[in-house]
Amino acid sequence: MRWSMILVLLAAAMWACPAFAQDIQDEWDDKALEEAIKRAVEYLWSQCANGSWDGGGAARNGNAGGRSALCTYALLAAGADPQDPRIIAALQYLAGVEMTGTYARALRANVWSMLKGRKHKFRRILRRDVNYLVKGADARGGYNYIPVGRRASGSERRGANLGRYDNSNSQLGVLGVWAGSENGVEVPMSYWRLIERHWVQDQQRDGGWCYQQTGTSYGSMSVAGLATMFICFDALYQDKFIRCRAKTDYTPIVKGLEWLDKNFSATTNPGRGRAHYYYYLYGVERVGLASGYKYFGQKDWYKMGATALVHQQRGDGSWGGIVNTSFGLLFLARGRHPILFNKLNYPGTWNSRPRDCANLTRWVTRKFERPVNWQIVHLGAPVRDLHDAPILYISGASAPRFTDEDVAKLREFVLQGGVLFSEAACNKASFTLAMKKIYAKMFPAYELKRLPLD
Repeated sequence: MRWSMILVLLAAAMWACPAFAQDIQDEWDDKALEEAIKRAVEYLWSQCANGSWDGGGAARNGNAGGRSALCTYALLAAGADPQDPRIIAALQYLAGVEMTGTYARALRANVWSMLKGRKHKFRRILRRDVNYLVKGADARGGYNYIPVGRRASGSERRGANLGRYDNSNSQLGVLGVWAGSENGVEVPMSYWRLIERHWVQDQQRDGGWCYQQTGTSYGSMSVAGLATMFICFDALYQDKFIRCRAKTDYTPIVKGLEWLDKNFSATTNPGRGRAHYYYYLYGVERVGLASGYKYFGQKDWYKMGATALVHQQRGDGSWGGIVNTSFGLLFLARGRHPILFNKLNYPGTWNSRPRDCANLTRWVTRKFERPVNWQIVHLGAPVRDLHDAPILYISGASAPRFTDEDVAKLREFVLQGGVLFSEAACNKASFTLAMKKIYAKMFPAYELKRLPLD
């Protein structure tokens, strides 16, 4: 099939994508969600003065401009027009701030990454921010409030000196680098190996993470660790994905997902109650973005979190100040982007190429200049959840074993207007032959036919 045909099919599917889950009825309220986003945006703009949210106060730990970067990032994620004079003023303000703090520099990198195209005038600053963060990780891959670089040894990290680190700064540092990497800034493999080592060493026996190397696992740090593990896994093993040679049941991720499946909450920061709750939700959203998972265990994390935020929103549109509101808005904004593909998780080799949908949706986003998402679903979910996206993608490197109930559910999805798209990872003939039998069982009156090239 020619690329022009593929482009037409993807474009048609993309514009058919629902912005939110279909047919949720009384369980879900699109209008309430849109209204919550609108009110949060209005609140943030009400707190802005001449492109800044910093208020003239002295910033701690080198994080001058950090609050403005966070607010601008949230507004762009929620759909603000980069040509809006208020956004232009915010971008110009951020470009002029001298930032030394990990939080501020990382958040500003995320701002630049939200701008369309790779030739915008802030591209040079994005590269500088990313390089600053890459060089700022300490010798074991952690970050302090002000990055100290490789000169900080492992033993120094235990004191209150330049070697101090914590996993909150470490998360934001990595997310800033990831934002640049996703937008074409070259990041050395040695950096990702260093970061991987840090987070593997800091993972607790129960699969979660805490503020530093030892302690009790809790929500905001556990989602920080899990998102980082997904990011490192993608960066370090992508060449093996192409050849279906990577071991996709990566132990730190498996353990981290088990912790989150067991402990996820949409209304509290697990292990910390309401402390840093909105920051925790932002971390949950980052795990969703990095992994593609729609569910943690049987819990639809986005729907549950969005419902909680809608109910908790204050009369002025905030969730209690600009920082909490920005994190809440960053969580909600994910639902504004249509889902192009659902990828089916089934018993077997469904994930031989873990980043196939991630790479495709990234390419579609850039090609059509419209953000689209993907997610992982399973057949234990109701059929209506499969309709989050117009296309259900089934990949495999061996024959899938679907039950009669599974086949009936897939058939129902198609009869309701969905499209099945199956692909044999690394051209595995066993998968292709098995899927032909499954399609014949699903629709015995119809014969599969090869499409002409035109």
